[in-house]
Amino acid sequence: MRHRAANACTTTAGAATTCKSVLQLPLGGMTLAWFGSASTYGVSISVNKPGSN
Repeated sequence: MRHRAANACTTTAGAATTCKSVLQLPLGGMTLAWFGSASTYGVSISVNKPGSN
């Protein structure tokens, strides 16, 4: 399980930026993720292509 706290993001230059919190649960070839804040939220399912890392 992976977690990213809200507003814990940085740009490629290293500057702080805002973002939503995320909980990810990788499941052998798929990832289930919950993300959002108190007012908005979402759920996503990602499928990994075989042979890619």
